[in-house]
Amino acid sequence: MNPYTWMRNNMKTGAGIVAPLYESASQDNHMALIRRKTVVNPSFRLENIVAAILPEDVLDEEITEQIDGKMVTKPLTKYLYYRKGVVPIIMPGRRAAISLEGMLEEAGVQGVFSIAIPMVINRIEDVHSELETAIKRLKITDATGITPTLYINVRVANSDSKEATERLLSDKLEIAMDKLGHMQIPIMVTYPVRAGQYDNLYHHPNTLKLIGVEVGKTVNEHTIRSNDGLSPCIPSIFHNELISYSDDAVFNEQLNLNIEKLKSLNVFTGT
Repeated sequence: MNPYTWMRNNMKTGAGIVAPLYESASQDNHMALIRRKTVVNPSFRLENIVAAILPEDVLDEEITEQIDGKMVTKPLTKYLYYRKGVVPIIMPGRRAAISLEGMLEEAGVQGVFSIAIPMVINRIEDVHSELETAIKRLKITDATGITPTLYINVRVANSDSKEATERLLSDKLEIAMDKLGHMQIPIMVTYPVRAGQYDNLYHHPNTLKLIGVEVGKTVNEHTIRSNDGLSPCIPSIFHNELISYSDDAVFNEQLNLNIEKLKSLNVFTGT
C-alpha cells in the first residue's frame, strides 16, 4: 500500500493519541533530546500513538538504528511511519515563513504526511480573514500531495466572547469544508468554552480527524471528556515530569504512564 494511503487510513480510523512533540529545539534545549528518547520508546507505536505533531526542526533530524546487523540512518519523519506506524505532522516555522513552497518541497522529499496551516484568532472579527487565508494555504499545500492540517488557536480572553467566536468559527468552517470536494483534512483546534461546539466538524465527511489541542492554559480532564469527539493532544499530560528524568528507564516508565493517562481520556462516547 502507498505510505500516504496507509497514513491517511490510520489518521481516519486509528484509536491512538496524538503526541505533542512540536516545541522547537531552539526554544527548549532539552526538547530535541526528549523527542528522540520519546520516539524510540517501545510504547511509542501505532497501537498507542496515531500521529505526532512535530516542529519544522525535525526536517534536519535523523535516527540511526541497527537493522539486520547494520547501522541504518534515516530521517526522523520516515523512521516514525516506517518503523513506528506513527503519522508525522509538521508545524511550520522559519522556513515556511521564508518560502511555504520551499518548505513543502523539502517535507515531501522526507515523506511528511501533513503540514499544519495555522489560524490565530484573537477576536471574533478575525474569523473571516484568518479562515480565508488558511483556505488559500490549504489549497497550495494539497496541490503538492501533502495533506494540510488546519491548526486553529482561538485566543479570545473573555469567556462569553470566546464562545461567540467559536460558534461563528464552527459555522463558517463547516461552510468552507462543504466546498473542499473530496479533500479530507485533519483539524486541530483549541478546546471550546461550550462542550460539543465542534461536533458538526467531527461528523463532517471532509474531516479526516478532529484533534483538541492545549495551548498555554492547562485543559482539565472534565473539558477533555466533555469534548469526546476531539482526540486529545495535551502537552501538560504527555510531557508530565519527563524533563526531570535523565535515567532512560525512569523516563520510559513515566512516559508510559503519561500515554496511558491520555489514552484513558481518548474515548469517544458521542453519536
